[in-house]
Amino acid sequence: MSLDLGKKFLSQKNFKDAEKIFLDLNKNNNNFEINYNLAIINFELKNIKKSLKFFDKCKKINPKSLTLSLVSFNKFKENSLIDNNFLIQEGFLKKKDHKKSIKLIDSIQFKKKLQFKNFKVTPGAKKRIEELGGSTS
Repeated sequence: MSLDLGKKFLSQKNFKDAEKIFLDLNKNNNNFEINYNLAIINFELKNIKKSLKFFDKCKKINPKSLTLSLVSFNKFKENSLIDNNFLIQEGFLKKKDHKKSIKLIDSIQFKKKLQFKNFKVTPGAKKRIEELGGSTS
């Protein structure tokens, strides 16, 4: 099983097969990227508790910040204002994490017009957000 195959399944929205691969990889290598992908997969499958478990593992690996792919936000309504408080209300973050530095990274699967507030944003993520009519501040 390979990381690239897991990413391919994830990009194809084949979440069940992607989950199997990342769980297998996680047995031998408990790293940020694998746990992050498992968090995203479980979020997409609406397994919020499992998703939070894997995000917690990511936070333990990198406790001062959290990196999120834009695809994570496709579940939210168009024109939503996304900030830490919104993510806490939606169960995406725990209250104790409200001061975490969050960095948004690009995803070609991101398709929503959203307004992001108080996040670090990679240049690719910023470009995609703006191309869809959203904004960052």
